[in-house]
Amino acid sequence: MADYAGNGWTSIFRMGGSAVKLPQELTKPWWDKKKQLVAKTHATGVGEALDSLKKTFDKVDWIWLSARPDVMKDDVERAKKFITGSQISALRNDLKTVRERAKSEAVGMKKNPLTKKTGETLTEMSDVADFLFVAVNPNSLSGHLADAIKDWDAKIKAKFLANAKPNLEASKKVVAKIPSAMNDIKSALKEFVAAQADEERKGKLTAVGEKVRNLCRDMTQPLGNLEKNHQSGAPFVGYDAHGIVRLKDELTPLANSKSGGDIVEGMDAKKATELVVKLDAWTKRFVALVKDVAI
Repeated sequence: MADYAGNGWTSIFRMGGSAVKLPQELTKPWWDKKKQLVAKTHATGVGEALDSLKKTFDKVDWIWLSARPDVMKDDVERAKKFITGSQISALRNDLKTVRERAKSEAVGMKKNPLTKKTGETLTEMSDVADFLFVAVNPNSLSGHLADAIKDWDAKIKAKFLANAKPNLEASKKVVAKIPSAMNDIKSALKEFVAAQADEERKGKLTAVGEKVRNLCRDMTQPLGNLEKNHQSGAPFVGYDAHGIVRLKDELTPLANSKSGGDIVEGMDAKKATELVVKLDAWTKRFVALVKDVAI
């Protein structure tokens, strides 16, 4: 019996699924080995059909769902197009050719005692080709995709749902620390403005930049985690998906800066003050976005 599971035919589209391969029963080396000596003198056209099948099969770009929620959605859309695409259509045509050719040749072979076993081999080949022909029809592949999505939900979605609560709690802790963090940043800004010597001013300005970067990082991490949880179906209440993503995108360049010095490089007192004012506005948006979110 053909090893369908071992050749990936039971895990099509599934995240981490095995590479899809042709069962040995549909390969020319297997056919050449199984064919009896007497049968080798009879032109069946099966070998040519198997060669064509291999060439067509090798061109198929199989799709597996990614573990990343954002990429997975694109994979699903690609898979839907793949199901009705030209690669699968060509594969079905070649599988049908092998199935019909092997089935037809098996009839005559079985009547002759000298080629009976070859006839049985051809029947086995025809059955395997028929199984795969059905496996790659649109309905079957759509079923495989549905099963792959369910499997993804069970493995990945459940993971994000499980950590949705701690991620939400982490965002509330940031809300609690924002007042003191902003006071600290404003104090650092005053020290920079009041500094006279160039070296002192440079150090004070860098300190402002570092504190700004740290607070931006404190906010972007929970925003990013909440976004992933939301995409995975976390049952949030009072969640503003657009607002969360927009604020995260605005904060990310500062949060990902190599250093605080890069953020404030070349700034004078006016520019540094404008930055802190802007950060203060961001923190107010952060608080408004997450303080009332619940599960």
